[in-house]
Amino acid sequence: MNAIAGLVRFSRVSGDAREAGVAAPIIGLADGDVQALFGFVRRLGLSDAQADDAVQEVHARLLVEYRRGIVIANPRAWAYRSIYRLAMD
Repeated sequence: MNAIAGLVRFSRVSGDAREAGVAAPIIGLADGDVQALFGFVRRLGLSDAQADDAVQEVHARLLVEYRRGIVIANPRAWAYRSIYRLAMD
């Protein structure tokens, strides 16, 4: 299963996510912005596989930040900034 399908599947299990201590904005990000993030890094020149990996990595980093107790005021902007930096590396 590719990263996008996995994140969309993850977003549908919101009850499990809440029980695991995942903050609600992550679920909103997975629902609405995963395809847009993928398209963004594809336009930056990444292959499909690289874009899949970048989207998955940014989502994992966002989860880590929430679990560390970091408050991210705008998860969407944070994700775009992070994925841009990954794409440029």
